[in-house]
Amino acid sequence: LEYCNSIDGTSDADHSIDINTTVPITITNMSHFARLSTDRIVNVAKNASLTLDNCLVCGREYDDGSITDNASVGAAYVAGTLSLNNSQIRYFSAENGGGVYIANGGSLTLSSSTIEYCSADNGGGVYVATGGNIEIDNYSSISNNSANDNGGGVYFATVDGNNRITISGITENSANYGGGVYVAGGTLTISNAVYIYN
Repeated sequence: LEYCNSIDGTSDADHSIDINTTVPITITNMSHFARLSTDRIVNVAKNASLTLDNCLVCGREYDDGSITDNASVGAAYVAGTLSLNNSQIRYFSAENGGGVYIANGGSLTLSSSTIEYCSADNGGGVYVATGGNIEIDNYSSISNNSANDNGGGVYFATVDGNNRITISGITENSANYGGGVYVAGGTLTISNAVYIYN
């Protein structure tokens, strides 16, 4: 997407959304079902910015439980800026960052949004690489994700920058170490949040 800055009311399957322009892009009211995809569904390049507003990105062919295998590609790769407003990512798996992988210099903001039912070796819901940044706020939820190794909900390679979890929930995630959150380096502050059943 290079020449428009707003898309409304789309529904798609098995195609990726690649944002590689410096013009901020907003997608509204999208439902994207991607069980058969071979690449991450949302790719936000360095210096690019994407907002998903009232959107669903689902790694199954349908969101009604009739298909039970998750897409094995992860939902999003973020080297730029991704904002989720009142949106959901669910049913994805990958080696690292089953829901979202935040690269060095990348940033993810969740507001009234959910990442759930995703899995990975590290960072079932979200993997935050060194130099990456995540802000989880305004009654968002990282829930029911799992990791084979570390960080069922969120994995931090190193906590730096403005990483924060505020007025949100990290619930019912599982992993070998750090069911809810795993911090490999640095210190993370969680405030006014629900952190249970991990």
